[in-house]
Amino acid sequence: MPATVMATAVLSNPDPIIYPSSITSTPCCGIAADVYDIIKDIKDPEHPYTLEELKVVEEDKVNVKLDDCLLITVEFTPTVPHCSLATLIGLCIRIKLERCLPDNFKLQLHISKGSHSTEEDSE
Repeated sequence: MPATVMATAVLSNPDPIIYPSSITSTPCCGIAADVYDIIKDIKDPEHPYTLEELKVVEEDKVNVKLDDCLLITVEFTPTVPHCSLATLIGLCIRIKLERCLPDNFKLQLHISKGSHSTEEDSE
């Protein structure tokens, strides 16, 4: 009978800080609160926690402007400066919003200043 081999994954952040999740958003924030509600429950690709629980996304870092179209800006903060999955997190946010919102919006994703070693490469 063959022996079972367990692969050990190397985690970028083996011991993340977990924050309590919010029950509801502030009702007066309108579209920005709706956007936050859509992305807050995305699971972190490395841990069984949501982006909200890890404070990767925060409600006050979601902004919405209405010009010719809806401009949504989301700033997110990886849990560690050397997070190897920051690009994947940004992609997850983008895909989730594209699937949940109407087609008439423009999306800008930014890594919070000073929060990642390659933030200049992602802009």
